[in-house]
Formats: sequence, structure tokens, C-alpha cells
Amino acid sequence: MNKKKILKLTAAAMAMTTVGSLNQGRIVKAVENNVQLSELDVKDESLGINDKETGEDLTENNEKISYEENAIVSEEQKGDELEKSNFEIETQTSTGSAVESVTWSFDNSNEGWNFGGAYSYNGPQDNVVNFDEEKQGLRLDVDYSKNVGDSWSEFKIEKKFEGEKLKLNGYNVLTYDFIYDPNCMTTGTFKAKLFITDGPNKDVAIDLSNAEDLGNGLKKAQAVVEFNNADIEADSIILGLVGSNTDYKGSIYIDNIKLSQAAQEDPYVEKTVEPVKQGLVEVDSLEMPSEVKLVDNEATQATADLYAYLKALGKTDKVIYGHQNDTHHKALYKQGTNSDTKDVTGSIAGIIGMDTLSFTGDELELTDEEKKEGLTLPKKAAQIDAQAAKEGAIITLSSHMPNFEIVKNKELVDGKYDYSGYSPNKTSGNIVSRIMPGGDLNEVYTGYLDLIAEYADELQKENVPVLFRPFHENNGSWFWWGGAFCDAQSYKNLFAYTVDYLRNTKNIHNFLYVYSPNGPFENDKEYLSRYPGDEYIDILAFDMYHDDPMAEASKDPWMESLKETINLVQGIADSKGKLSAVSETGIRINGGGMPETGNPNKTWFKDVSDIISKSDMPYYMVWANFNNTDNFFAPFMANDKKGHEMINEFIDYYNDKNTVFADRIDDYASVDTQISDKYAYGYIMTPISNDRILEPVTIKAAVRNTEGKVTFDIKNKDGQVIKTIEATDNNGIFSGDITEDILNELGQVSGTIELKSDNTVLNYINAVFNIKEAEKQPRVVDDFESYMGDSSLLSGAWSTNKGPGCSVNPKLSDKNKYTGDYGVAFSYKISTEKTSEGYAGIIKSLEADWTGCDALQIWAKPDGKGQKLVIQLTSNGEDFEIRLPEFTKTTEPQLLKLQFSDFIGKKGGKLDPSNITSMAIYCNTIVPEDNEGSWNVDSTMYFDDIKAINTSESETEIGNVSVNISGIQKVGYTLTPIVKVEDKEGNEITTSLNLKYYWYQMDNDKDEVNDTNSVLIGTDKNYKIARSDYNKYIKLVVKYVDNNGEEKEISHDYTKSKITFKSSGSHSSSNNSSSENDLSGDSNSNSVITEVITNEDGTSSIKLVDANGKVMTGWQFIDNKWYLGDENGIAKTDWQQVNGKWYYLENDGKMKTGWLKDKDGTWYHLQANGAMQIGWLKDSDGKWYYLKENGAMSIGWLRDTNGTWYYLNNSGAMQTGWIKDADGTWYYLNQSGAMLSNTIVDGYVLNKDGAWVK
Repeated sequence: MNKKKILKLTAAAMAMTTVGSLNQGRIVKAVENNVQLSELDVKDESLGINDKETGEDLTENNEKISYEENAIVSEEQKGDELEKSNFEIETQTSTGSAVESVTWSFDNSNEGWNFGGAYSYNGPQDNVVNFDEEKQGLRLDVDYSKNVGDSWSEFKIEKKFEGEKLKLNGYNVLTYDFIYDPNCMTTGTFKAKLFITDGPNKDVAIDLSNAEDLGNGLKKAQAVVEFNNADIEADSIILGLVGSNTDYKGSIYIDNIKLSQAAQEDPYVEKTVEPVKQGLVEVDSLEMPSEVKLVDNEATQATADLYAYLKALGKTDKVIYGHQNDTHHKALYKQGTNSDTKDVTGSIAGIIGMDTLSFTGDELELTDEEKKEGLTLPKKAAQIDAQAAKEGAIITLSSHMPNFEIVKNKELVDGKYDYSGYSPNKTSGNIVSRIMPGGDLNEVYTGYLDLIAEYADELQKENVPVLFRPFHENNGSWFWWGGAFCDAQSYKNLFAYTVDYLRNTKNIHNFLYVYSPNGPFENDKEYLSRYPGDEYIDILAFDMYHDDPMAEASKDPWMESLKETINLVQGIADSKGKLSAVSETGIRINGGGMPETGNPNKTWFKDVSDIISKSDMPYYMVWANFNNTDNFFAPFMANDKKGHEMINEFIDYYNDKNTVFADRIDDYASVDTQISDKYAYGYIMTPISNDRILEPVTIKAAVRNTEGKVTFDIKNKDGQVIKTIEATDNNGIFSGDITEDILNELGQVSGTIELKSDNTVLNYINAVFNIKEAEKQPRVVDDFESYMGDSSLLSGAWSTNKGPGCSVNPKLSDKNKYTGDYGVAFSYKISTEKTSEGYAGIIKSLEADWTGCDALQIWAKPDGKGQKLVIQLTSNGEDFEIRLPEFTKTTEPQLLKLQFSDFIGKKGGKLDPSNITSMAIYCNTIVPEDNEGSWNVDSTMYFDDIKAINTSESETEIGNVSVNISGIQKVGYTLTPIVKVEDKEGNEITTSLNLKYYWYQMDNDKDEVNDTNSVLIGTDKNYKIARSDYNKYIKLVVKYVDNNGEEKEISHDYTKSKITFKSSGSHSSSNNSSSENDLSGDSNSNSVITEVITNEDGTSSIKLVDANGKVMTGWQFIDNKWYLGDENGIAKTDWQQVNGKWYYLENDGKMKTGWLKDKDGTWYHLQANGAMQIGWLKDSDGKWYYLKENGAMSIGWLRDTNGTWYYLNNSGAMQTGWIKDADGTWYYLNQSGAMLSNTIVDGYVLNKDGAWVK
């Protein structure tokens, strides 16, 4: 490192430096005491001055400065020194006045720089910042390896100014040398952050790509942080060294920290428009509803009145402007008011957002005095919002909740959980499941809710209502409550539990509850997919940011999309009698906030407000101002005269008669709004939706405000009731047991558990019974074999992500696959109608260590559409991608082997195979050059056997193999495999192999496994025989997983005979509980026989008796046919309902299966167990049919619950391709039968109704 001498600038030398004050960039160095001026290095080519030039006249602007060659600084001059101990001072000029540059060069000490704390950093923090004499720099001993998954892990150093503060006015650049050992890291990047209280708060990336090699194993890069001038006096400077997904562990050296001035264009504009306050939006001027229905029927009067006021205001053309953190975070101007909005307009925002991050020290701090007084962060936040409410503002609270597993693993602080730090984006740990009652994180979660309650209670005392908006943007996958990390029912029940806890346990009655997924939305179903229910939501809202706005709002597709989204959400809210709003929006450029300069649409706020004013939505809110460069969302003042380039347009917006800030909001609490009847509701607390129920468990549910009989209905995936369990009440918590016997009855099945009050369904969860999760193979992403052919289980493992106007629907495919029984059909629709580049994708979360692998293998069958197929891996918080547009121009399937080295990181990092957290498949639009208008593609690709591989590993050679099924082959018993595998040399290698087991139900003992004669019934090592296996063979197929994660069959075995029951005899009557698989009976035809008897009216009936003449009732199995005996043993005929399911018994009493044409000519379908089919059916002919709720086969047009149209011909078969309707209109149905609309097929345009436009 080249070192400079530490200098003290004398008054005489200061006078000398004025020579070049008007020449931009000229630097003149003074000398240290007793150092000859001849040692001064000066070079300024613009003035013709050479190095070490002495004894010459330097003339500029007719001024003459001269000095003697050997002049020495006198003792008298020492008294005039401007002391800056231990750092170098230079004078540098810019377009403004001269300013002293300050440099800390660390020649002899740390010069007052010390460790300054950390944020989201888990490395050592004791004795980690020291002066390094050998390197003559500041040594930072860092360890980011425990935070490699964090995009922001900050290690801080701080310089405190004791006594005289540092005057920051004039400085706008900080630089320093960043010296590091590249061998100490395998991944990640760094940022340099500058923070000065009430001044700059700026971070920039440190460019390591052009780092200078110092020749000693170290490299040097320069950090350059440019910031806007701030006229303040600083107590300290904090430099943050931010690790972004890096594992760096070792020493980093910081040298030559320098504050200076650079020429800069002033980014700010003069304030030329004066705010003109508009009149109050008076309560008396509005059509206020006299009664409202709220989630909380005990809500405070002010809360009900606010709801009524917002509903009434929404009916007008007026719109309330909102701003997050409006009164406790500012972009730059600290000498103004407490609000950027107020600095610009004279009023704070009408809606003011607070986040629970302020309750944990992340967005709010306590002073030492406040701590002494016992003030808490929630109470301080409440004080801030109470003051805002006094100025007229309406308060809304969002909640970026931490990952509670991380919280639990931290050390307690004063005996309490430490909720600090930002971790909602840490999505691992199955958090939603674990914070519900009975979960190991429930106590941690309720402790956090107690902080929210503390804040709310303080405002409740002040009669201030709050719009509470937890779990926002839940349909995305960037928070732990997002779509990839909990299914819809888990999310809904978490929301319900949270409302229940705050309202009923903590007695919080000043909350209005807001639901806000991320828009836009394709349809009502998408918006409501995770909607908790009317009982838990007061305001239906949405978040929707505007990326890269266009200059003209009228031509900006985002503005049109905003209109459509508002109309959709308001329509849903209107149908429910609810309020709607735009809960979060704002301008984003390149993923950040508003730009400091160059905003293309300076009237953006008014344009957005004008769109909202045409709806019934009363407000919108933009996000917070955290700094003045890249993280702000509203205009601000830089000083008392100048501000952001949009301040004047923003004042025009404030002056508009339809714009409402806090100073226009009337005293809504002056009215007396009534609250209507309370909701009846219930939700299941445990188990959690999509739990695998493998052993007896107690169902628990909260049920309120209903007097009906509470039961739990267990249904299969076809919606048929398998079992009903009566619930017992314990002070509003109802419970029922799924016993071992019930599990045995259920067998291996997926379905739902419904919570009912009388016949009203209050809530349900998805559940998987007796099917263990497939043992995770460390290298396998998915082979699609563990879902038992059930696509609903697939959707629990793979989440979706899509752009506006796009969609994706993954389903299991038994036709297009590589190995095994299933692959995945990636059915996607991508469009540029609402965005510049359409995209749709599926994502699977992983916790994989692929050390030793060098490639990702994936079988893929493209569709020939030539769109941008993207294979994505996420490692250490960074996405790495391979794009395959050429591959998608073909249609032939290929086994792709994608080298890890070919994956490109979005942040420039290197893929770390040891920490893979997700894998995704995306398809993006590629618009042909000759295309006009929007581009739409609706198609399907197929994928299978996705796994990490080592392309150089050799395979194990298998020798002799034996596979045998052991166990009693009757219903209720467990079958166990006995497997022995040898290598080619005869050595047994069974235990060293990764074996997988597949159990199939077969009609014949020698059949091969295929699509028509086998059903996959188990993937565990052992298999418990279910009642549905009666009279079937069971086949076991054993496979092993090779070095590259590929499954290969080694052998198989069959049961020696068809499955029978444990014992013979009569079975329960039809009045007792039975299930779909309860048609159990005696396989011995001599046990029960039929007798023909003559009735009094001369007709004949079939009577069921045993060999001794005893009357048999209920279901009886005789000569391979099922009969249903009444209480007298008479075989029932015609339609019969048993335990909620319909069966058809023919005239001779035999149960009918297959197709049935009723007396009125209606077709029905009876399943193999006799139960009437409803919903979609794929018959043995390979065609699809749809059976209505009453079982009748549909013909003609059909719209399913998803809003998708299908066409069924006169025989009931689903049509595909082009069809001509009865009115002569042509439509196109894709290969799944869905009608297409708003697209082009084979060159033909289809309108929004799907009709061909001629």
C-alpha cells in the first residue's frame, strides 16, 4: 500500500490554496510542521505547474503568490493551525465553494475508527477491528459464512467525533480502498454503505471485477459512495460493509477513507407552486351509511364511524393520498417538519402507514432518555400515530413479521424473544404450520402478536382506529407466508387465528382488517384464492407497483391494468358489501424506488388518483421514504427552497379539489354508526392444511356465534364423505379424534377435513392420510412419482409465479414422461397484453447440498413455440439461470444435462452447489419481429426426472437380486419386503443402496404395470393393506437410485393370491357409519346366500340370509356381487343413499357399476365401489366426461368452478380442437378441453368470448 504523510494545514498554507479555487479539481497540499515546502507535490496541467515546482510565480486572476524555496513553517504559524488530528486535509474545489477533503490513511493507528455494530450478521463481534501495522490499514476480521443466505449482512465501523463535530456541508463523495483476499470467499458480493445521522444514508455495490492485484494474494477495489450535500454537523460516521450472499471469512483491510467534494449537477428544483388548502370533506356532505357489518362486532365507535366514512367518501370523486412512515422517516431534509409530505404541501398524508418493524427497532429507535423512562417501541410508535391522527390522518399498520424460527434460535434479551432484524424473506422452516396452536413456534408468535396488541391498545385509549394489514402479498413467494410455503387453507386459517387472538384474547377492538394480495389478477378466483373469508376481512385491497412508467399515462399499459384490477377487486368487494382500496403502490425503477431525476411521468400521483376516483375505492398508499437516492416513493424537500424534481407537480396534485390529505379529513367520529349482527365462523387450528396424517390425531377448531351441531367430515379427493366425526365443545374449542380404526378405514388417500355446523361448512383443510412423504433423495428435485397420481399433492410441492395476464397450471401427466408412471405437464399462457415481457413459472423449494455434482439433469419435451425457456436455481439468495429459446423451437423430447458452470447469476455471483434453496422452470415471451399488437402463447411442455448429477461418476453393477413380499395377505395386515442385492462379485450391497419401493394394486398377478391395469397405492417400504385392495393382487416393484439420482428397477414380486378379509360374517347395516371403501364382506360365497321370496302383492324380492337362515343386513358380498340388505334382510333396489353417497341397486339387488342410463334417459356413472361419480371422469376409452353435483352426465357448454369453459358433445365426451356451435360460431378448445379466448390460434383471432372473429 502506498502511504501518504499525515499533514496539518496551516493558516498560511490555507491562504495559498485559494490560488486555484476557481479551477475545478485543483488540489494543493500543505506541509506538516517543519517539512520544507519543496517536498510539496503539485501538479496541475491546466496551469502549467510541474511536480516539485518551487520559487516560481503562480498567477491567476491577477493575483501573485510567491514563496521561498526553503521556507520553514514558523513557530508563530503553529498557533494559527486548523487542527485535524490524525487525518490529512486537502482543499478541493467544485462548481461550488472550496471544501476541505478529509482523509484517514491509517499510517500509525486506527485513527479513532472502531467496530460500530452489526445488522443481520452472525460473525464474531469482539476485537474485530484493529490497526494492522504490517499492512498499514484498518483490519476487519469478518465471518459472513453464517449469513451466506442473506442479501444484506452488515458489519459496521464507526468514527466518533469527540468535541468538535464534523461539518458535512459541501461533501458529496466518500471513497476508500477495499482490500480483500479472494481465496476467503466462494460466492457473493459486497456493498459499501455510508450512514450519518440526519444526513446521508446511501449504499452502493463495490465492483470487484476490476480489482487491482496487489501481488501478495490480496486484491484492491475502490468503494465510491456519492451522496447529496447535507448542511449538518455530524457526531459520527458509520461505514457499513454489507455482505450480499457471501461466505467471506477472513480479514478485509480498509484504507484511505476520504470525504471530498466532486462536481455535481444540482438534482433539485425550486419550489415554484404554492400549496392551496382545500376544504374539509365534511361528514355532513357525504351519504354516510347508518349501519356497517364488521369483523369485530364489538369494534369501538370510532372504528365503525371510520369504516362508514371511508365507504361514503369512496362514493365520491375524492381520493385520500397515503404514504408509509410519513411522520417518522424522511428522505433528506431533517431541518424541516417531521414529514416529507408536510414539507412539500403543508399537510401530512391522509393515510399514514406504520409497520411492525418499528416495534422491534428496525424502523424506530428509543433514545437513552426514553429507555430510562420505560417507554417501549410499540408505545412510541403509538404516540407517533396518535399525533398524526390529531392532524387528521388515518392510520394503517402493515406487518413484515420475522421468521419465527430465527427468532426462537436467538438468545433471549432480558428474558424476552428478540424479534429484531429483517427476516420475512427467510422462507425456510415451514413457519405457518409451526406458529399455529400446538406448534413449537406458537409461543414465539403470540409474543409478537402481544407487541401488536400493546401498540393497538395505546391507540385504542386515544380513540384511534387502525387499518391492520398483515400477511400482505400472500400470493407471491417472497415472504414465508407466500404461496410457495403454505397452501391456501393454511394461510386462511393463520389469518383467522391472528384475528381471533387479537380480538378475543387481547381485546383489541380498534382494528379494521385488510386483505391485500399482489396484483394484477386474472379473475375473481385468483384474487379470492387465499381470501380468509368475510368473517375476517373488512377491506379487500391489493398491492401493485408500477415498474418503469411511461411518459404518457394514457399509453401506459400499467395504468390500464390498474383500472382493470380496481374494477375486479371492487366488484368482489361490492358483492360482499365490503370496502375496497389500493393498499400499496408506487413507482419503481430498476427494482428500486422513484428515481432522483429523470422521472418520465411527473404527474404520476394525479394520474393514479384520477383512475381511483372513478371507482368506489377511497384511498391508495405509496411506500416509504428511507433515503433520497434509491429508496423513496414520494417527492421531498432538500432544503427550504428546493426539492425533488416532482415537487411542483405534487403540489398541483395536492391543490386538486379531489385530492384528500390529512388536513381535509373531517371528524368522522362525530357520527353514530351502528354495527350489525356478528358473523358466525369457525376455523381448524390443528392439524394444519396439507399435513400428512399417519397416526391418530385430535382435530381442534375454534367455532364462534353458532348454535348448530359441530362435526368434522372427512372427504376424499372426489368430495365424497368417508367419515363423519362428532365434535365435543370446550369453551368454543371443538375437538374430534381421528383414531387408529378410522385411519385403517381410510387407507391411503388424500382429501379434506371439513368443519361443519349442522349442514353449513365453516372451514376446511386439505389432508393426506396414511401416505408418508417420499424419502427425500438429496440429489433429486422431483421424479413426480410420490404424488400417487394426485395433482393436488403436486400443487402443494410446486408453487407458481406469473406476470400480468399470464398463467401456469402444472398437472401430473401419465402420457408424457421419461421414467416411472408420471411426469409433469407445464401448461402455460404468456402474453404481452399487460406487460412488456410475459412470464409464467413453477418453483419448488429445496434445502439441497449438491456437493460433488456438476450438472442438473432434466427430461423435457418442448412445444415448438420458440419461447424463452428458463431453468433457474437459487443458491445463497441469488438466482442462477440457463435460457433455452432454441430448444423450445423443437418438439422432440431430450434428456438435458445442464452444467452448473453455465448457469449465470443475476448478481454476477457463482453458483454454490452446496446450498440450493429452490429450482424453477419459467417460460417468457419472445415476440416475433413482425408481430403487431400483443403476443399470446397458450401451450404445454412436459418435464420429468429433475435431479443433480455428476457427469463423471461410474455406476454400481448389480448382480443377483431377490425380492419377496412377506406378511398375511388380508385387509388390515402389513406387507413387508424382503430384499437382497449382490454386486457382480457376489458381495451383498443391499444396505448400501438407496432403495425405493412402489406398491401397485393389480387385477391379475402377472400383469405389467401400465396406465390401464394398475394403481399406485404406496411408496413406503411397508404397505398396510386397505379395504379397497379387496379381491385384488398387490405387486411390489423395487428400484434403486443410481449415482446420478436416476431410478432403476431391480426386481418385483406379487402377492400369492387376491387379498381377502380377516374373517367372514355379517357386516354393519347401512344405518351405521361406512365409507367409500366400506363395501367389505365375505369372499366365501357360501357364507351368505340369496333367496327369492314372494311379496303379498305378488311381486318378488331378494332376501339375504346366511347358511343357517339368519337374516343378513347392510352390505353383503355374494358371488362376487354386492347387495344391500334392509333391516329385514330384503335386498334394496333402485337409488339408495348410504352415508352421503348414492348407489344404484338393480332389480335383482345387485349393485351397479359403470355407466347407467336412468329411466328418464339421464346417464350416470357408478365407480368400481358403486358410489355415484361426480365431477370429471376419465373413462376406460380415454375420454373425459363431467358428472354434475346430482351425478347426471353433462352435455353442451360447461363452465367449471375455475371459470373455464368446456364443451361436451351429445355423448358427453369432452371436445378438443375446433368446434362449431349450434349458432354457427367457431370456438377453439385446447388439449385440456379449455376454451381459449383473447388469442390467436392457427392464424385465427378469438375474441374475449372465445368466438372466432371473421
